[in-house]
Amino acid sequence: GVLICGYLLRLAGDWMRVSYPEEKSVTISWESVSGASYTVETSRDLVVWTPLAEGITPGAGNSTSYTDDERAPDAEILFYRVIQH
Repeated sequence: GVLICGYLLRLAGDWMRVSYPEEKSVTISWESVSGASYTVETSRDLVVWTPLAEGITPGAGNSTSYTDDERAPDAEILFYRVIQH
């Protein structure tokens, strides 16, 4: 089976939240900065990272989200990271 959980991560005032609105999707939300752009990447081993979405720009407010609707069904462990540009 796949272990699914949500968490809130705080690093130096920034935050990221991961939630699972549906069994096969993952939504990542993070504190964002106006004028910045972001890339969401995924990895199975924390060594090789694959971009899922690039050039994400914040909307109104200070939070931005990305939903991965294509999460690999066979992925027992999957890591996400957000890179600010």
